[in-house]
Amino acid sequence: MMMLLRNLTYQLASRASNALAWCRASLQGVSLGRGAVISLGADVAKASYLGQVQVARDVRIGFGSYINSGLIDSGEIGCWCAIGYNVQIGPWEHDTQQVSMSPVFMRRFYPAAKPEADQPPPPQIGHDVWIGSGVIVLRGVTIGDGAVVAAGSVVTRDVDAYSVVGGVPARFIKPRFAKQTQLELAQMALESALRSIVTTS
Repeated sequence: MMMLLRNLTYQLASRASNALAWCRASLQGVSLGRGAVISLGADVAKASYLGQVQVARDVRIGFGSYINSGLIDSGEIGCWCAIGYNVQIGPWEHDTQQVSMSPVFMRRFYPAAKPEADQPPPPQIGHDVWIGSGVIVLRGVTIGDGAVVAAGSVVTRDVDAYSVVGGVPARFIKPRFAKQTQLELAQMALESALRSIVTTS
């Protein structure tokens, strides 16, 4: 009975919180799909689109980015990013040094422990990044501006700007542009440049 009451309380509080987050995001100009779940602590910029995706608190999503579906558990996503279906970004990582990796044992035997303090930092994703369907981006990773991550990849380390990576774990495949073009793009404020293209077209 106690478990039933606790679960009902959690569900009601969760739905109320999501409804408030929905209203705030809608007023800010965010387009929301039917299955979008947003935590109140999330910061989603206008002109973004969230499909059937769960966005945790403290996540930041930049102007004009879209996410079709998946879980954004932690991290910062830049402007104009294209993120496919069933993508996971910044999922919680289990402590492989413990006897058991189940959080049930952590809560029972180490109630004073703060496992979040032992987690790697949230991932950082630059502007104009394309992440294919089924990709997992682990914590502690930085993906540079204009990078492409092939579908089904697991990103375990940093990705250079304007590079194409893929595989498990994700490895460098090729650059998107010649070196000179990359240098010219690096000197530009990419976010401002993309905004100016939209406003003048």
